[in-house]
Amino acid sequence: MNRRTCPHCKGRSYSAYSGLNWDCPYCGKNMDNVDNELCDIPSPELEEETPTIKLYAINGGKY
Repeated sequence: MNRRTCPHCKGRSYSAYSGLNWDCPYCGKNMDNVDNELCDIPSPELEEETPTIKLYAINGGKY
């Protein structure tokens, strides 16, 4: 996934697209001259705790 930060409004936009013709979704300015920043490493604040699923035996059954 690619990220570009708009030099005009500082808004960040994300896309799998890595080519030219990238307009800022916030202010509409052209960001063709802005380099892509790779952002495929998850940020700690975006990670969610994996839910724990507890299994119970029904009528004394075994797993």
